[in-house]
Amino acid sequence: MAGLGNPLSFELGGGPSPQEMVYDAMFQNVGDGIQAGEGTLVEKWRMARARGIAASQLDDKATAQAFPDISTDYLPRWEEILNISLNPAASEVERQQTVLAEYTRTIDATYPKLLTALTDLDPLMEIILMPPALTRTTVPPRGFEDWDPSAGDASGPPFRLAATGSAGDNATGYPNFSDDFILFVLYDIGVGVPSATATRTMADARTELNESLPAWVDFRLFTVCGFILDQDLLDITALCDGVIIP
Repeated sequence: MAGLGNPLSFELGGGPSPQEMVYDAMFQNVGDGIQAGEGTLVEKWRMARARGIAASQLDDKATAQAFPDISTDYLPRWEEILNISLNPAASEVERQQTVLAEYTRTIDATYPKLLTALTDLDPLMEIILMPPALTRTTVPPRGFEDWDPSAGDASGPPFRLAATGSAGDNATGYPNFSDDFILFVLYDIGVGVPSATATRTMADARTELNESLPAWVDFRLFTVCGFILDQDLLDITALCDGVIIP
């Protein structure tokens, strides 16, 4: 870059600066008769005007970077912020559309929207709604156990009911545990090792669930109800007795 008050003592490589491009356009537009050469008052006025016009254009360009659909220089930063995998073959317009879609995506954990998001990945996805009779909850917490839990004026049941089995099937020994805060998702692809395509779909489903569900809600993603030892992968199957009727 050279000219228009460049403070460096040597000319640098690259194309003309925005100020120089504006100056050259104004210089050519007036015609040969009144162009005025270097050192003249007209040239100084034209240089000042070129700087002002270029500055306004750069402000517009800087403002555009705040909008993903028209961002250019800031596009890689948008992709980094939104965790978008780079596609070297994609054009700038395609990258802008990808960033815009991710930026404006609505995350919804309600049943219809979440089910739609999962079935869009694969129609074989299904959310299992647990019957209330099969759900588990914890024993209500207390800071201290009664001296005599069996006394008539005891404030609550004795501790360790889940450990002794006397609490029944609806309690666990884990604090603040409840099946109401676990979403069960069946990917009904049948028995056997999932294909590469199914594995990628399961990974996409986990990403969708992790992004959509509140922090206090967990999920279980499985492919088969019931398993036979030495034939199925236990980490992708589940016991569904009473939940799903074959």
